[in-house]
Amino acid sequence: MEIFRKLVKVRFFLAVLFVAFLVPVIFIYFFKGDQSASFAETLSHLFYIFIGFTVFVFIMSLAGIWDVISILSYLKKMSEAIQKVASGNFNVKIGIKRKDEIGELARNLEWMKEELKKNFEGMKREEEKLNAIVDNVGDAIIVLDNKKKIILANLAAQKLIAYKEEEMMGMEYYKFLRLFDKEKQIFICNFDTINNEDCPIEKAIVAKKIVFIPRGIYLINKYEVKIEVDGSVSPYKDFRGGIMGYVIVLRDVTSEREVERMKSEFVSITSHQLRTPLSSIRWYVEMLLDGDAGELNKLQKDFTLEVHQSTKKAIELINNLLDLSRIEGGTIKYSKQLISPEQIIEDTISDVIPLAEASNIKIIKKLGKEAMPKISVDYQKVFQVIQNLVVNAINYSKGKSEVILSLEKNDKEVIFSCKDSGIGIPKGVQKDLFKKFFRAENATVVNAQGSGIGLFICKVFAEGMGGRIWFESEGEDKGSTFYVGFPIADR
Repeated sequence: MEIFRKLVKVRFFLAVLFVAFLVPVIFIYFFKGDQSASFAETLSHLFYIFIGFTVFVFIMSLAGIWDVISILSYLKKMSEAIQKVASGNFNVKIGIKRKDEIGELARNLEWMKEELKKNFEGMKREEEKLNAIVDNVGDAIIVLDNKKKIILANLAAQKLIAYKEEEMMGMEYYKFLRLFDKEKQIFICNFDTINNEDCPIEKAIVAKKIVFIPRGIYLINKYEVKIEVDGSVSPYKDFRGGIMGYVIVLRDVTSEREVERMKSEFVSITSHQLRTPLSSIRWYVEMLLDGDAGELNKLQKDFTLEVHQSTKKAIELINNLLDLSRIEGGTIKYSKQLISPEQIIEDTISDVIPLAEASNIKIIKKLGKEAMPKISVDYQKVFQVIQNLVVNAINYSKGKSEVILSLEKNDKEVIFSCKDSGIGIPKGVQKDLFKKFFRAENATVVNAQGSGIGLFICKVFAEGMGGRIWFESEGEDKGSTFYVGFPIADR
């Protein structure tokens, strides 16, 4: 290093001067001096020479100490500057003007300070931008660390909970997020019941994955206002995949749910009001068809049959709307009992035979030789599911064809299947088939009167009774097969 090379050069130069002075003195004294000098005088002269050497060493040491003190002072100055930079003061000046390694180190530190300043300012701008984005998000966002303490709450969260961020920072979430389960009439995620298994936040922490907040959960804020909320709780991770904490997203859905409830009530009331007169019309039409008011001629009978079919479809639509209303309102109830699968098939066929004959469709049943095990289901709802599938198979078949109803079983479940050779289901829309109000384009061409809620209800009913529903179709005009499986009842 340059500074140490200079120190060595200085010491070497002084040492050379000293030796250049000392050698001639000794030579002159011993070889040219007075040979008659006494031993005492010789010792005296050597003592003076030793004293001179000692003084020289002392001076050299002082010079070295001075250099070390100078270097240490520069290092101390740089250390103080680094500490100030570390505390966030990027305006500090090091101010060391040297051309050796100390000066080079000072210049490097000055450059590093400027680079750190630029990076820090860039990070500060990004942080401000991120905070602005988070604060302007409409949903409430609350971030927890690994100790379940709040480290961030945006403006929407502060407004929803009615606490300021400063009040919540560093505090456990359950002191502010008081969630209430309306159905069970209990507080969840409250500090009194922190280990409650119904708490979606605790579920997410235990499962280490996203958990959605179910319907019927209310937030009780600072002023005891009850707010119905929707949202999710999910972990956030560092670049190594380690969980750093959890993000809680809440949305006030009080108004939305109230509108939903009002709509469902309106549909329910209207449907009930319509079903009563339509049932009366159907009853009188069936009396006319049975000849209770006298024999009808062919034309009168044809007209009456049209009225009967239209009335029946209207009643079915109203029943579907009522079911949809109950589903949305969460009031669907299942009265389970042990049912024979074969009986459901027989009853379904008996119900749809008139429609099948009118459509020139042959119903074929394949029940197998052995009796099927019983299933624990709600008979009316299973009948509605299977009947809906068979009616769809009839309505969407082309010309004279067959609809095959089958029963199979495996170790865990009994499986109903309904196969047709009709219009099929286009590949591009198969993922949406069970969605509410969805209808494939080819289905609307064949039967324009469908509502698009039948399969949605079938899926809800099947899954509500512990079963499942699915289908297979190679595509448009290649037919389709629908399956419904229910667990075998415990013996």
